[in-house]
Parts: sequence; C-alpha cells; structure tokens
Amino acid sequence: MGEPLLPIVAEITVDRPIERVWDVLVGAATLPKWLGAMDYHPKVGTTFFIQEDPERRAAGDTGGATHCDIKLMQPPHRFNFTWYVPGTPETLVQFGLDTEAASGTMVRLMHDGWDDFEREAIGDFYDQLAGGWQNTVLPALKRMAEQS
Repeated sequence: MGEPLLPIVAEITVDRPIERVWDVLVGAATLPKWLGAMDYHPKVGTTFFIQEDPERRAAGDTGGATHCDIKLMQPPHRFNFTWYVPGTPETLVQFGLDTEAASGTMVRLMHDGWDDFEREAIGDFYDQLAGGWQNTVLPALKRMAEQS
C-alpha cells in the first residue's frame, strides 16, 4: 500500500459578513454559478451534479458528472455534501464558515474520505482537485460574495 491520501484542505478569507457568505455558499441561484453545479436545490437529502463538460452542462446532461448528495446545512456555519461518481466510493466535502475580524469570514473547505483510494491510481486527479478547490472554486465563491 502506498502513501495515504490525506484530506484536501483549502481556505480563503472573504471580506463580507458570515450571513452574506452563507447566502452565496448555499443559495439556489449562486451555488450553481461559483461551483458549476446542475440541478441544485438547497435541501438536505437532495442530489446535484458537477458536470465538467460545458456542452453537456448546457444540455443538462449528467452523464459522467460528479454526484453530490447534500448531507448537512447548518446556517451560517456548516455545509457538507458527498462527492462521487457512481460505482466509486463517496468522499465528503465540508465547508465551514467562521467570523474573522469585524466584517470578514474565513471559509475552510475540507474534502475527506480518500481512504478507499490508492494514490497510485488517482494521484493526478487528487492533486488537480486540490488545486482546483484552492485556486478556482474558493476564489469564485469569494468574488461572488464580495460583489455588492
């Protein structure tokens, strides 16, 4: 067995109050934009999809998409959902929001549950995903939350 895959952790500070960041994080109109999701409804137990292929996303095609089942919505601090492709083990994406300074909010993402995967099999994907969370997804959330 190779080196274990540790949880992916990414953080960003958003210069807005926690309530504003929460509304953008889980909003029915906002989450699809910053996360690139399809069929999103902000309710525990629902499933939404992340479709990387822009043509398939535009057509509403969930073939090959990542499936996400909402597990926890605890306003304004915690939002958790699973992350998987059918036939593979589920991982868990956890967002935590905490007040920082007078008007800022710290957003901490942890993507955990990699125990059933071998680094040799998915290492490139795992590294790409870690970079995507930190360098693309969280900045998109920040930009949207900091708009007027």
